[in-house]
Amino acid sequence: MISTVFWIVALAFVSLAFDLPCGIPFSMRNSTREALKAMEGPAFDPGAFGTATLFGNGEESAPKAWTRDKNNKVPIPFCYRDENSRAWLKPGIDSAIKMWYDALGGEASKDSGHAIYFQETEKQGGPLYCGSNDDWNPEIPFETVAIEYSPAYYGGASATIGMIVNDEDPEPAHLLGMVHEHSREDRDKYVDCRCYNLYDFDEKFLKASGEGYSYDQFCRDWYVAQKYHFSGREYITGMSSGAYDKGWKVMTSELAYDYDSITHYPTVMNSIEPCDENHLNRCGLVKFKDSNNHQSGFAAIPKPTGPSKWDVQFVKTVYPWRDPA
Repeated sequence: MISTVFWIVALAFVSLAFDLPCGIPFSMRNSTREALKAMEGPAFDPGAFGTATLFGNGEESAPKAWTRDKNNKVPIPFCYRDENSRAWLKPGIDSAIKMWYDALGGEASKDSGHAIYFQETEKQGGPLYCGSNDDWNPEIPFETVAIEYSPAYYGGASATIGMIVNDEDPEPAHLLGMVHEHSREDRDKYVDCRCYNLYDFDEKFLKASGEGYSYDQFCRDWYVAQKYHFSGREYITGMSSGAYDKGWKVMTSELAYDYDSITHYPTVMNSIEPCDENHLNRCGLVKFKDSNNHQSGFAAIPKPTGPSKWDVQFVKTVYPWRDPA
């Protein structure tokens, strides 16, 4: 069974996050707890959505799908670090989970066609908290998603691997195995990414260029962008964030590019201001009005309002309903 644990650190339920990678949680086993503290080691998979995924990487430690329980369902257990974390984050987590169940046609069942269910750890009818990395609750299996509140991050949420938490965010579904749609290797046919328009480009590139890196290296090499904690790492094609310093190859399907995927960043995210319909030249990510004619002009990519039909199809394909054995 895949062993997974990661820490979600959240400031509030907001729409945008700054300098926060969406990444892959650490695999958590007795033998890898020190690796977690050192920000190294194997990874499970969150990623994001749409028609791109991290499943299919050949390494043993690469992202893998969650396994089924004795009833043929797919549990995704999670715990809050402490009472304060639960008080701050539970409303947003509950809202995000409900949004997905609604999009999937209900909870796991034959009628809804999927097998996943999210389950908070409990003891005697009450929440069972997971504690910290240094003081993990021994009553909780390591195969558990650990959620922590922290006011240390501006404008959003982060984690040791960069999960974002808010009431409209895709991140809970990152656990299901998808990566951001704009990480697809064929992305440049459909959208135009302007690395230089990301809010932290000037500061981070000044440092990187001073150490010998070119513009192309900074904007197109995931490991270089990651080295400087540049927000552009989430816009690089063919690679998705791993356990901080680890990237995984994005596996792209032949399905149509999904602008509506809940994992697709909107135009305004991470862009310098002003960035809007009247100032698209200031934006970090825009779409071509006609992907077959790049001279047709640009349009803004709106914020997703929920899982797209392809997001839903992905979940039902990877985790289809199966009758109990």
